[in-house]
Amino acid sequence: MTYSSYVSRDENILVFSNGTALADLAFAMISGFAIMPAVFSAGIEPGSGPGLIFETLPYIFSKMGTFMSGLTAILFFITIIVAALSSAVSMMEVAVAYLVEEKHVTRVKATVGIFIFCFLLGSICSLSFGPLSNVKLLGNSIFSFCDKLCSNFLMTLGALLFCIFVGWKMKKSEVGDELTNGGRFKTNACLFPAIYSIIRYLAPITIAFIFLTGIIA
Repeated sequence: MTYSSYVSRDENILVFSNGTALADLAFAMISGFAIMPAVFSAGIEPGSGPGLIFETLPYIFSKMGTFMSGLTAILFFITIIVAALSSAVSMMEVAVAYLVEEKHVTRVKATVGIFIFCFLLGSICSLSFGPLSNVKLLGNSIFSFCDKLCSNFLMTLGALLFCIFVGWKMKKSEVGDELTNGGRFKTNACLFPAIYSIIRYLAPITIAFIFLTGIIA
C-alpha cells in the first residue's frame, strides 16, 4: 500500500498487487520447505514463531560442521538484515509521510525521529533474549508480545480498515478510475465489478475472521 501510493499513473496496480501477493506466497512456501524439515529432524518445536530465527536456526546451523555452520549463519543473517531494512522503508514511510504532509515537519527530522523511536523499541525487544528475558507482558516476552500485537492485531486491523475505506468510504467511480487508469486498462475494467465486490464484501469478512482467530489464539 505504501509503495503503490508513489507509483506512476501509467502503472497497472492490479498487475503489481497480484505479482506482490504471488511472490510473497512463493517465497513463504520456499522458506517453509527449507526450514521445516530441518526443524522436525532436530526435534524442535515448529510453532516457536520468531524465536525460530534467533534461537532454533542457529542451533541447526551449529550441526552442519565448523566451516559450513559459520558461513551459512553469516549469509542467512545478512539476508535477514536486508529483508528487515527493505521492509523498514515501507513501514517508516507511512509515519514519515504523515509528519511531513500533515504536521509540516521536515523529512530529515521526521525520518530521524521515527528511526530513533524504532531503534529504541527494537533494542528493548532484542534485550528480551538476554537481560530482559524475565520481563513478561501478558505472559509473553517483550519480543513475542510485540510480534503478536503487530501480526495478530495491527496488521489485520489495518487491512480491514483499508478494505472498509476503499469499499465503503471512497466513491465507486474513484476506485474504478484508480484500478483501470480512467478506463485505459480494458482487462481491469472488465474485472472491476468482481474485484469491487471482493473488496467490499468478501475481503472484510475474511480479514475479520482472521482477526478474531488471532484474538482467540
